[in-house]
Amino acid sequence: MKSRGKQTKVIYRLMDCYNKLCYTKEDKRKMKNIMSISDFIQLIIACVTFIAVIVALFANRFWEWLDRPHISVYFNDENTENYHQTSMELRNGAGQLIESIPTYYVRLKITNLGKRTLENTEVILEKVEPQPNVFMSLNLSWAGQVADGTGIARIVRIPQEQSRIIDVLEVMEPTQTLNFIKNLSNNDPSIKRYEKYSKGFRSCSIRPNTLSDIFTAGTYIFHLGIYADNTEPKLVKLSIKYDGNWGTQGIKGMRKKHLRIKLVDNG
Repeated sequence: MKSRGKQTKVIYRLMDCYNKLCYTKEDKRKMKNIMSISDFIQLIIACVTFIAVIVALFANRFWEWLDRPHISVYFNDENTENYHQTSMELRNGAGQLIESIPTYYVRLKITNLGKRTLENTEVILEKVEPQPNVFMSLNLSWAGQVADGTGIARIVRIPQEQSRIIDVLEVMEPTQTLNFIKNLSNNDPSIKRYEKYSKGFRSCSIRPNTLSDIFTAGTYIFHLGIYADNTEPKLVKLSIKYDGNWGTQGIKGMRKKHLRIKLVDNG
């Protein structure tokens, strides 16, 4: 009987040790789970902190990029804002009117579709196909915008959802332009200029431009670049076909037969 009692005690002790061992493993497992949750929370805190730093550093830049100005270019030859006839008044050195010559102007409408003002916007005639013998990349002039000193604006500000008009080219009535030369003295340096002008058209570039702004009648592609300080540049192509004739059917006949303009690539 004593032997059986000792065996029972041994069994109880083994069971007790087993229970303690199991409890220890369970305890370790619980502790491991607690540490895993703690590590996960620390990771979340670290990520949130990192994101907060990134936002603090780049949030303004992101919103500026999102609200950046956006350049839009518009042309319609049936819109008088883009294609219209007026008169070019030519005066002598004393300011006296010598001749008033009918002239067609071709213009592009530049619009800011963004949420910030376009700063220091300029339009440059960068390339012409085919390239004339005399050519320089020159700024075009903004219509109705006057700059101090020069009298012609090279750059303008364009507020959001507002537009400005850029003069691209002008065509004077050929016969009257040639006749105007008779009013000039023989040594007048502008004689050569008007002789060439009577055979074609001129780009509305800002001086000094020598004779690089005058083109003989023909077919050309103007490559224009629109630039501003605070947005990406926009490059467009304008097709120009001028046969050198003025026509007798007014502006409708002019744009359909003699001076045909088309925006062939709007960037």
